[in-house]
Amino acid sequence: MSSALRTLSVPLADAILTGTARSSLREQLQSLLDEIARLAVEPRDGFVVQFGWSPVILRARPDGYALVARDYAADPNTDTDDLSLVLWLAQALIAVPERAGLQPQQVRDSDAVIAVPGVLQAGRVTMTRGTAGDEGDSGWLLEADPLPADRGYLPTQLVRLQTWQLLRGHVHAARALALPEGSRAVIGPDGIREVQRLADETVLTTGPF
Repeated sequence: MSSALRTLSVPLADAILTGTARSSLREQLQSLLDEIARLAVEPRDGFVVQFGWSPVILRARPDGYALVARDYAADPNTDTDDLSLVLWLAQALIAVPERAGLQPQQVRDSDAVIAVPGVLQAGRVTMTRGTAGDEGDSGWLLEADPLPADRGYLPTQLVRLQTWQLLRGHVHAARALALPEGSRAVIGPDGIREVQRLADETVLTTGPF
């Protein structure tokens, strides 16, 4: 992505709504601003809209409102004006399943991922999406690649993460999160290496990409 940031604005009620992202994401930023302006007919500070995998928030400013997102790179309990990461991942979550000929399946930033401890520091990761259980469960299991011969994990041998944490530890794994149930992806440090359909072990696409 281009490193330069760009700020766009659209009318919002009697004010102006602004948003900032990298120049390479200008089209996605414009579409998001237009959609928020359509939805926020009565804008207020703190107004939240779910944008694909992540919420975006209106913050009151002296000249109107700014669109912000959770700051996943630093602290998700705080806001950032830079929407680049949110827009980039939203785009990737559609593009990766499409490349494999699959329909994306909803995933949100707070959904649970089950993982082998330390897997986000592994050079290669295998992620398998089974049937989700409770509300907020993504169905994903993350393991180091190659897979161990004995995969009969005890609950005490696994940790529970939230999907946004993959952005810090293994960003290419985050790109694969919208692959549907019954999918497996092998992730390397240079990108997604392979996507499989579990039912018949068919390799749907290879990379790295």
